[in-house]
Amino acid sequence: MKNRAKPLKRTIFWGVITLAVFFLIFLNQETITQYFMRGGFSAAGVAAAALLFYFLASAFADALGETIGLRAGNKLEGRSRQNG
Repeated sequence: MKNRAKPLKRTIFWGVITLAVFFLIFLNQETITQYFMRGGFSAAGVAAAALLFYFLASAFADALGETIGLRAGNKLEGRSRQNG
């Protein structure tokens, strides 16, 4: 059970952070939209926000997958063991 405690804590941590950021964005969507629409350098905020969402969602998904026991595997390696 102790082996699952650390991934579970990571999952909860990244889940809470992700939900908090999404909640803050949706709570202040008009202000954020007006800022991004100003043009110039502030328009780069759209790309920065997309990268932030990508990072948060990926970190949460990685932690969740580890918590429930999903791990990426090398299919070629598995085939060579079966055939060889």
